[in-house]
Amino acid sequence: PAAFLLAISFRDLSGESVVALAVLSLAAYGLTYLSVAWRSAGVRVTSYFLQGTVMGASSLLLANQPSGASPVVTITAMASISAVAFFHYNRMRKIDPPQPSEYFTRVDKSDRSAVILLLGSLTAAFLGLRAGAHELLGGETDAFKCAQSVIINLGAALLFLKAYRMRREEIRNVAVLVTVIGALKVFIIDLFGAKGLPLVFSVLSFGIAAALGSVILGKWHRHEEES
Repeated sequence: PAAFLLAISFRDLSGESVVALAVLSLAAYGLTYLSVAWRSAGVRVTSYFLQGTVMGASSLLLANQPSGASPVVTITAMASISAVAFFHYNRMRKIDPPQPSEYFTRVDKSDRSAVILLLGSLTAAFLGLRAGAHELLGGETDAFKCAQSVIINLGAALLFLKAYRMRREEIRNVAVLVTVIGALKVFIIDLFGAKGLPLVFSVLSFGIAAALGSVILGKWHRHEEES
């Protein structure tokens, strides 16, 4: 409740809901310190829930208004949320869940719920870049529609590279998911709703992501066989 009240206060002071979401994201990250100090699984899970709430609220808030009320504020807030959620994810992957815990013993033994934090970081990064593209490309144009696909596909490519470098299956699986989303965006939405050079870039970006993903997955499987 305190985190929500703080977020609402910042929203009222700034007049921007995205600012409130950035504060809420920071509050969620702050809970990780309490979860460690108190050895509380409940506080840890609550921090996941809050970041997930920020992800969902940001997506709904900016779904039909990519730049928000103020493009600069929106981009800054989304960049902040993305960074905080990513630090949150990294911290949770370095600290084992507190034991004993009903949730982490019976429901989520491998702490897979923390992937919500990574997804929250990626969603905020996409929304921030989308807001920038919306301003730079003049609104709801074919270029803007396809720019979103380029952002998704290049994001998938970067995730594949990071997963391979860190040898982390969780990030690899998220990269596969993002690639599938990119494919659906390109071949269901862009192919029938855009044309010209923007569409070429959209398809090309998916080709890059798919090719890189194929190479990395192939190397990954060979490495597992050799091990």
